[in-house]
Amino acid sequence: LPRPELVAAYMAMDIGIVTPKKDGMNLVAKEMLVCNPRAGLILSTGAGSEIQFSTSGLYKEDGEKNYHRVVDLFDAEAYADAFYAAATESDESRKAHGKRLSEFILSNDIERWSAAFLDPSWTHLVIRPMQVNTLDDFFSLMMRTRNVRRQIVDRVLKGIPIRPHFAISIRNAKESLENSCESDSHTLVLRASQDSPDKAKFDIKNELQEFEKDLSFMDYAQSEDVDNVEQFVDFLNEMAVVD
Repeated sequence: LPRPELVAAYMAMDIGIVTPKKDGMNLVAKEMLVCNPRAGLILSTGAGSEIQFSTSGLYKEDGEKNYHRVVDLFDAEAYADAFYAAATESDESRKAHGKRLSEFILSNDIERWSAAFLDPSWTHLVIRPMQVNTLDDFFSLMMRTRNVRRQIVDRVLKGIPIRPHFAISIRNAKESLENSCESDSHTLVLRASQDSPDKAKFDIKNELQEFEKDLSFMDYAQSEDVDNVEQFVDFLNEMAVVD
């Protein structure tokens, strides 16, 4: 179905039914409840979302059940009982359970899951530590950090969490430049190309300071302190005084 028709179907439903035999249709169940948190839900134990919901305490054998569960798809009586229970559930109870499931889904999205279970440095998007020897190395590194900065700004403006690998990329880029400089200096000596004897010297103090600002901004932006903006402004003022 086209998306508008699919969303319309979700909005019109009273009960969502997701009963795969094996793990699957995980997103379907979640789409249903995000679109229509007032609906009831029937899940089989083969649904990936059911595993997540049950392990999170949303379905307890001896406690509250926020959806209706089908354990054996080949048990016609039990299957019918689940349908009957869902159909006769009061509107108040159905809305309360649907709201609870919807709130859980919205607060446990793929980014939160990946942040909790995956090492952010594994992603191929991370800028890796490198030795900056040539002009091409330098410009390539700076272009990649520019792209990271644009993504940071885009996410902040949209109110989307900053991804962990952004800070790893910026830190790796900063350390790569620092380690490529002449000893105890901000001077970067670069060859025109790998085979060229021609060299050029650059003072990259400003570039390193900008990386420091990026890292500090991400720290403050993700801080829970109510005055995090003021703290970041104070930090910028301190850097200006040092300059």
